[in-house]
Amino acid sequence: SESAEVEEIKIAWELLLNAKSEAAAREERERELAAAREEQEQAAAREEREQTAAREERAQTAAREEREREQAAAREEREREQAAAREERAQAATEERALKR
Repeated sequence: SESAEVEEIKIAWELLLNAKSEAAAREERERELAAAREEQEQAAAREEREQTAAREERAQTAAREEREREQAAAREEREREQAAAREERAQAATEERALKR
């Protein structure tokens, strides 16, 4: 009967050790899952920051290109006006010379 008690104690001890081992393994899996989730969240946040930076860069590039187009158009308009004024002055000078003859 004493050996039966010893056997029960051994079995109970073995069950306790198994339960502790399973709990430790479960905690380890939970830590690994939490670490993986954290890594995924950080990767997603990093990706979002990179996409935001790329969008901002594209917007800045588009704005710069628009300013450059506007400046080029204004420059071309000034050059046309100056050419027209030169042409007008040349025509007036030609007419004035013709009248003096």
